[in-house]
Amino acid sequence: MKSKRKSLTIGAVVLACALLAGCGPHPFWDTGSSAGDSKERRAFCKRWAHHWFADRDFSDHIMKRIDSRVEDLDLSENQREKYGEMRLKIKANLTEAMEGRKKLFAELRTEINREDPDMNAVTGLVKNQFVGMPDRMTEMLDLFAEFYDILDEDQKAQVMKVIRKRIGNG
Repeated sequence: MKSKRKSLTIGAVVLACALLAGCGPHPFWDTGSSAGDSKERRAFCKRWAHHWFADRDFSDHIMKRIDSRVEDLDLSENQREKYGEMRLKIKANLTEAMEGRKKLFAELRTEINREDPDMNAVTGLVKNQFVGMPDRMTEMLDLFAEFYDILDEDQKAQVMKVIRKRIGNG
């Protein structure tokens, strides 16, 4: 039982980190070159990281990925209803996180592009971004645990198989 709980906790942490990690566009790269950047690095950044989600909502992209995995579980009508409620909370959390991240990068860009940037201000902005992260992570972990609890034994086994594969134990 303890091992199963530990695996569930690890899986939930992996899922939450994947959802909240630095995914999405990196606005610093759309300002052109900066001192010390090679032409190749700028080209790589533009090709692989620039504007992945410029035309669409990042939270929609993540929700489609989650939905496709949930669809594989073949939920019952009651489970689908409960998942729908959880889904709204997850999407709101993702949207809020992305808006906060966009605001952070706009503020960072403004500060860094000043004649004499204040690095204390820069680090303060980043630190402030992390203030709400534990609450968002906790909410996402709670939602994952709530979702896991509505699954039947076969569905739980499917989820655990994916988690074990992701963490290298299966």
